[in-house]
Amino acid sequence: MLRLALTIGIAAVLIAPGSVWSGSEPLQSSLGSWVATGTIAGITGPTVSVLMKDGRAYDISAGNAQVVVGARISNYLALRVSDTVKVMGTKTGPTAVRADRIVVLPQAAPGPAAAQPKPAPAVEPPRSIEIYGEETLSAAPPEYLPAEEYAPPPVERRIKPPKPPAPPITYTVRGLVTDVRYMAQSVTVQTSKGSLVIDISPADIRYAGRPAGIGVLDPGDAVEVAGELGANRAMTAARVTVLMRPQTARQATDVQRMSISGDIASIDYPSGTFVLRGGATRSLIMADDHTVIRDAKKTYSITDLGPETRVKVTAFGSQSTGYVAEEVFVVGLASPYAAVP
Repeated sequence: MLRLALTIGIAAVLIAPGSVWSGSEPLQSSLGSWVATGTIAGITGPTVSVLMKDGRAYDISAGNAQVVVGARISNYLALRVSDTVKVMGTKTGPTAVRADRIVVLPQAAPGPAAAQPKPAPAVEPPRSIEIYGEETLSAAPPEYLPAEEYAPPPVERRIKPPKPPAPPITYTVRGLVTDVRYMAQSVTVQTSKGSLVIDISPADIRYAGRPAGIGVLDPGDAVEVAGELGANRAMTAARVTVLMRPQTARQATDVQRMSISGDIASIDYPSGTFVLRGGATRSLIMADDHTVIRDAKKTYSITDLGPETRVKVTAFGSQSTGYVAEEVFVVGLASPYAAVP
C-alpha cells in the first residue's frame, strides 16, 4: 500500500493535469531538463546527430557533456555511430539540445547465442515510475523513495540489422572523399573522371589495416573503392580502404578543374599522392589508375617522379580537400634523374 501511494504521488508531480505522454517522445520536466533515448546517426566534432524513438533527429551539443560508457567516465570522443544512448540536457532549439550527460547503453551480442532479455515481471511497474526513470537518468534511488523499493527501468537492447550482401567487384577506383552522408550510408568520391556517389552500406571499410565503420571517413580522405559501377555513375562498394588522412582542412568545397604548376615537395608512392609546391602555395595531389603522366615524348609511372621534379598538373578538386590529377605533364626531372629532353 505504501508503494502504491508513493507511485500515485510521483505521477501527480511529473504529469501535469490534462497532459498525455505517448511513451515515445522526449520528456521535458518543469525544471527545464530534457531526456530521451535514441541512436547516434552521425558525429561532426562535438555535435552528435541522434535519431530518437519518435523518428525525429536532434543535434546534440556534447562538447561539455559527461559521457558514461559502462563504468568509465569519458567525453564525446568516446561516442560512436550506431551507439544507443540516453541524453540528458537542455533544449536550445526545435531540434537542438545542449547535453549535460550522455549514457551509452550496452548492446546485445549478435548471433543465436546472444543473451536473451530477462522476462518481464508478473506485475508491470506503474507508468509513473517509468516516466521518472526516463526523465532523471539517475542510477541512484530518489531521496524520497526507499532504496529497497527502487527498481531501475529496464535497459532496451537492440541488435544491429545484418549488412546487405556485398556486390561483385568489377570496378576499382581511387579518389578523394568530398562528402559523407552518415544516415544514408553513402559517400561522394572525386576521381580523375569526375564524381562518384557510392553506397557503402554493404562495404567492408578498412583503416590502418583494421575493420572500421562509416564514422571513420571524413572529407579529404584518400580512398580506394572496389565494387560494382551502375548507371548514372552510381556505385555500390564491396570494399573501401582509407589510404591516407591529410591534416589539412576537411570541409568540402566546390570542385573545380584546375591547372597547377610547381615542384614536387614530397611524395607517397603507396597512395599515389604528392604535395606540389608552387610559390607559397602547397597543394595535395593524387594520381590514380586513370591519371596520365607524360612529357612531350613518352609516358611515366608515379615511381618515376621524385622530390624537386617540376610538373604541370591538370586536376579536379579544391585547395581545402586536395586534387585528383587527370594529367601530370613532366617539365623536368630533378637530380639525380636525367633532365627530360
